Amino acid sequence: MKIRLFSILTLSTLLVLSQTLYSADEPSVSKTPVGNTAGVVVKVGTDQITINVPTPMASTGGKGRRRGGAKPTTKLVETPYAMSAKVIVKTVGGKVMELTDVHEGETVRLHIAKISEHKVGEKSEPHMEVTQIDIPNPPVVKK
Repeated sequence: MKIRLFSILTLSTLLVLSQTLYSADEPSVSKTPVGNTAGVVVKVGTDQITINVPTPMASTGGKGRRRGGAKPTTKLVETPYAMSAKVIVKTVGGKVMELTDVHEGETVRLHIAKISEHKVGEKSEPHMEVTQIDIPNPPVVKK
């Protein structure tokens, strides 16, 4: 009876210690997909990509009651996005490319995710990152 009680207490103590040591050393990271956005590349860096995103803008019509209504217009807004360290670049066919294959002036689709790092005893601050870049037209290799 004493040996059984001792072994149960020892196992439970080891289990609690292993959980606290594991969770204190490595933060748990959760990645939640948020959505996609498309636009024309303005600038590409190692940790950030800037694209022109077409944004709908409301314009006013003429004055008076019968002069026509508002005509919808779009405006290109230059928007920077932070990139993940492990960003994936793919073509429409699914071929994996390098980040150096993304050039200014190309139309791309960005896959954005919300990243949260949870550490024990600390408050996590989620941030948005680009996890994948889709290139509709693969670059042409000149010989």
